[in-house]
Amino acid sequence: MSRLFLAMTASAAWAMSTGCVVNDSCDPYSDAGCPGPCASRTVAVGWPSFLLADHTVTSSCATAQVSTVDVYMDDQPVTSLPCSSGGVNVTGVPNNGDHRFTVEALDSTTGAIALRDEQTVSDSNCTDLLLNTQPSEGTWVLNYSFTPDLCTSATSSYIWFTLHDEIANQVIAVDGSHTPQAWTCGGGTTTPVPISLPLASGSYTLQRTEEVLYPGPAQQAGNCSSKGFDVFGATQTQVDVPLTDAVICF
Repeated sequence: MSRLFLAMTASAAWAMSTGCVVNDSCDPYSDAGCPGPCASRTVAVGWPSFLLADHTVTSSCATAQVSTVDVYMDDQPVTSLPCSSGGVNVTGVPNNGDHRFTVEALDSTTGAIALRDEQTVSDSNCTDLLLNTQPSEGTWVLNYSFTPDLCTSATSSYIWFTLHDEIANQVIAVDGSHTPQAWTCGGGTTTPVPISLPLASGSYTLQRTEEVLYPGPAQQAGNCSSKGFDVFGATQTQVDVPLTDAVICF
């Protein structure tokens, strides 16, 4: 997937209307000079609230810990705005079929995608549209296991993994270059403890999972098979991964 620049106009001075607004500039039913249905319209994209992993619904950017919101249409960037702007008017949206709008709220500390919503609009002839989204996050659980069911070490054994965000076409990695000691295998014991972390709603692929002794590193066990999964707002998604001794993925 490629996110390239989209040649259309986005205006931050957007209209928080409660219904549809007729675009009188091109009415094929009354204008003699209008040859057919309107070629484009305006879609007012808003984010009046956010749904967090713990089921909290908030309209506060601060509570959601979001600083910036990125808006895409059909995987192409439209604009990036302060979360506090609340929405944007996207003009020049072609009236030629379905178009998918993606709204991604970025973490105010890391800049990573924290919450997301995707909605599709269809043909509306000469009618402008109001699209209120609710960017959300869910909980992803990596339930890894061994045979026998023990981590190699209670103190220096860590779990590394790589996720691919299928919507943003980004990689989320925990490895030798990215927080290598973020997840201790067993959490201080040799008994495996599932990893649980929030992810923006969307589709992902778990590309690999490894148990590693660190510093070193020395791979102890792994699973190099890809597993796709979806994350939904305020919902837990568990992925079970058996690790095999002496398997090295990278």
